[in-house]
Amino acid sequence: MNNKKIIIGIPHGDINGISYEIIINTFNDNRMFELCTPVVYGSPKVAAYYKKALNINTTVLNTIQNIGDAQPSKINILNCIDDSVKVEMGQATQLSAEASVIALDKAADDLKDGKIDAIVPAPLSYENVGKEPYNFKSYISFFKDKLGNNNMLSLISDESIKVGILSDNVVLSDVGKYITEKNILDKLGLLKKVLISDFCIDNPKIAVFSLNPKSVGDSTEDNEIITPVIKKAFDSGISAFGPFAAANFYSSGDFRSFDAVLAMYYDQGVAPVNALNMTEGVYCIAGLDAAIAIPEITPEFDKAGQGIALVDGLRNAIYTACDIYKSKELNKEISKNPLKTYDISDK
Repeated sequence: MNNKKIIIGIPHGDINGISYEIIINTFNDNRMFELCTPVVYGSPKVAAYYKKALNINTTVLNTIQNIGDAQPSKINILNCIDDSVKVEMGQATQLSAEASVIALDKAADDLKDGKIDAIVPAPLSYENVGKEPYNFKSYISFFKDKLGNNNMLSLISDESIKVGILSDNVVLSDVGKYITEKNILDKLGLLKKVLISDFCIDNPKIAVFSLNPKSVGDSTEDNEIITPVIKKAFDSGISAFGPFAAANFYSSGDFRSFDAVLAMYYDQGVAPVNALNMTEGVYCIAGLDAAIAIPEITPEFDKAGQGIALVDGLRNAIYTACDIYKSKELNKEISKNPLKTYDISDK
C-alpha cells in the first residue's frame, strides 16, 4: 500500500474568528505532523498576526507558492488572498467572507487536480458567506458544483455511528421532494459503498429513519414509500432495516446494533449525535475518491484571539480525513489484485 504522507488542504475559514488559533494550536502538537502534511489556504500575514497575538513561538510557519513546495513538520501557508486584507477580530465582515470563499475555492481546485489528498476546512460563518454575492448554501452544494459530481452523500461520522442524510442540507419544507424510491435506493447503495471503502466496514447494517415522529401510522411517505423501499433494498443485497422513529432510536440504545443510519433530513440525523457528543462528530462529504471532513464548529467570534478556543473539532476532522484516505487506499489495493477463483466441479 502507498505509504506517502497525506497532504491535507485546510482552507482558513473566517479570518476574524478562531480559525487560525485552532489551526496553529492543533499543529503545535508535533505528533500531528506524523499523520499528514498540512497546507493552509490563506494568508501568511494573517497567520503571523495570530501567532504573535496568541504568543505561540513553537510552531513553524512556511510560506509557499505551490503545493510542491510544502514541507513536512511545518504549517505550510499557501497565499491565496490579498496581503492588504484587514483582520477585525471577532467581527463578521464582507472581507472575511470573501477571504473564506477564495480559500475554499482554491483548495477545491487543487483537490480536483489531485494536488492534495483531502480537505479539512477551518470554520467559516454560514451567515456571512450566505449573503450576496457568495450565496453559499452548504458544503455539499459547493462541492457538487465545484467538482461536477452529484453522486455525493452528506455523512456525519462519529465513533458510535455513521449518519447519512437523504436530503443533504435542504430547508425542511423541501425534504418531501427527496422522499422517492429512486433517491432512497441510490443513497442506501452509496452509503453501503462508502461504509465499505471509507470505513472498512464489511456488510454494514443500516437503519433507516421514518420521516415522521412515529414509524407507523397514517403517514403516506413512511407507509407507501419508505417501508417498501427498505424491503426492496434488502432484497437487492443491502442490509437495510426499519423504518425507525428517530425520537427514541438513540435513547433506547438501538443504534448500537447498526453501523449506520440513513436519516431523512439533516437535523433528524445530526441533532441527536451532537447532543450525545458535542465535540467529536465530523461532517463528511462522502462518495468521492478524496476525503472531505468538516469539523462541526463555528468561527466563535466571541472567543477570537483569547487563546481559549478548543482544537478538538478540527483535530478530529483531520483524524477522520486521514482514516478515510488510508481506508480508500487499502480498499483500492485489495480490489486491484483479487484472489483468483477456480472451478472445482467434476469434469
